[in-house]
Amino acid sequence: MNNYGSNIFLRLIYLKLSILMDFIKVEENNYIEKIQVFYLLNRFN
Repeated sequence: MNNYGSNIFLRLIYLKLSILMDFIKVEENNYIEKIQVFYLLNRFN
């Protein structure tokens, strides 16, 4: 029973890490787009 519980715990940690890594990759791409949009907005103002 204890082994089963720790297995679920490890899967939850792995799931959170993989979601976090996907989020970081998406954030990197969004960061470049945000800089471009910010630059364009400042140019028009």
